[in-house]
Amino acid sequence: MPYTLRLPAEVTDNILDYLHDDRPALRTCCLVSRSWLPSCRYHLFSEVVVRSADHPLSLSNFLEFLPTCPDVTSYIRTLKVV
Repeated sequence: MPYTLRLPAEVTDNILDYLHDDRPALRTCCLVSRSWLPSCRYHLFSEVVVRSADHPLSLSNFLEFLPTCPDVTSYIRTLKVV
């Protein structure tokens, strides 16, 4: 049986806080462990920027995404429409 190293939550939170502005790294960390998901989502979704209708990050795409992952809304602190 393989040994799994479990870091204390405070340590992983500090690591993920350090990565707060590295979106590709945070997306990868989301896949590592379910316990990392809330911290990653906190940083990934704290500020959401929605762009014009022809952009992939458009408001319509964002509104289609929300029902597929409703718990994400609790992480959104700022919503910018540009």
